[in-house]
Amino acid sequence: MWSEQVPQDWSAALIQAMDALAAHSIWGMATVIAIDLSGRQHGAVLPGTQGTALRPCILWNDECAARKCVEIAHRFPGSRLNRAGGDGDLFD
Repeated sequence: MWSEQVPQDWSAALIQAMDALAAHSIWGMATVIAIDLSGRQHGAVLPGTQGTALRPCILWNDECAARKCVEIAHRFPGSRLNRAGGDGDLFD
């Protein structure tokens, strides 16, 4: 299963959320003291020369390489590769 997101969607969603906050705030944005944002982990965003992502970001739960991992584990049975990930079920 492929699991990817377009990084430009993250900034677009942030701008949309900030616009909605400003539009629906009773007191206006001047009264906002702080806004907490969290980032994502376990994925690489590779920027091109224009500063935009070269491709969608592969997410932590992507399983596109799962079949290849099983093939490698069967090719090298009993090796450290079978234990390297810390999840014995991954290669069963």
